[in-house]
Amino acid sequence: MLLQEISKISRRLEIAIAVGYAEAPSDSPGTIYNAFAVVDEQGLLIHHYRKTHLFGDYEREIFTAGEEEDFYVSAFSNGIRLVFFLSVVV
Repeated sequence: MLLQEISKISRRLEIAIAVGYAEAPSDSPGTIYNAFAVVDEQGLLIHHYRKTHLFGDYEREIFTAGEEEDFYVSAFSNGIRLVFFLSVVV
């Protein structure tokens, strides 16, 4: 899985990594989300977001929109905050 590999890299290099990716959950065959994740320097998943507002016919044909309840603010221990209102571009 992509996030497991990202986690290994972040631990090895001791850096946080933010990555956008196409998420295909195993519990929902045929569903693909335009997703974004942040893994901290210890390899822990500290933020995950599924894009809720898909742009244009192209994105709507490929991706499933995340739920409005997926919107939230993440605050990290170093004081950085991520707020998602709009899109993550892949």
